[in-house]
Amino acid sequence: MQGQDLDLPSPDLDTKPMLKAADFHQDPKVDNWVPALSIENYLTQKFSLSIPPWQREYTWDSGDADGQVQVLLEDLRNFYLNKEKTEYLIGAVILCDTNQEKHKYLIDGQQRTLTLYLLLMCCEKYLR
Repeated sequence: MQGQDLDLPSPDLDTKPMLKAADFHQDPKVDNWVPALSIENYLTQKFSLSIPPWQREYTWDSGDADGQVQVLLEDLRNFYLNKEKTEYLIGAVILCDTNQEKHKYLIDGQQRTLTLYLLLMCCEKYLR
C-alpha cells in the first residue's frame, strides 16, 4: 500500500453513538486547535488518501494473538460492551495536503486507518 492511493469507498454501516464528533477546542481560532472527528466523518470525507512513499508499509499482523490488530479489536469489543462509555478515541491521525486538490497524505495513523477500514469492509460484506 506504500505510495498508492487508497480511494476508500464509504461503508454503508449503521454507526453507534460512539462515533459522534467532538472538538478538543471549540474555536478554530485557538492556537493548536485540533478537531476530533467521528470515525464516520473521518472515513467519509470528500478526498482521497494515499500513503507517502517514505512511510513504512502496513505491518499489523492479524495472526498474532498479542499483536496490534488483536489489541484494537479487543479495545473496540470492550468499548462496545461498556454501556457507560459514549466515545472511543482511536488516537491521532495526521493528514498532510498535497499539490492535488481533494487528495491528502496519511502521515500518522495509517495502520489504524487501514485496519479499521478493512474491518468495516469485512462487516459490510458479512452483512450483505
